[in-house]
Amino acid sequence: MTLDDESLLGLVHAAIDEYNESATVPLGKAEDTPLYGGGALDSLGLVQLIIVLEQHVLDRTDRALALAADKAFSPARSPFRDVASLVAYLRQRLQEE
Repeated sequence: MTLDDESLLGLVHAAIDEYNESATVPLGKAEDTPLYGGGALDSLGLVQLIIVLEQHVLDRTDRALALAADKAFSPARSPFRDVASLVAYLRQRLQEE
């Protein structure tokens, strides 16, 4: 199943909403909202968000997708730096699988 950018953004927003239910510092959902590496997420928060997003992807596409990869944590090009980069990374990973 191929998802368009609007659907991918919806998955990220749903994951953020679920994450925010238990977050001390809630995340925003604007495309330029910083997430990790200058944003509201610490390493534990990032792991929690990734797990929630992976579950949303599985529920929607019936595909198990691992978003945590060594190269994804490069500070210079981290796909977790903001909402827009996370959507782009999700699109890339879905195309690779």
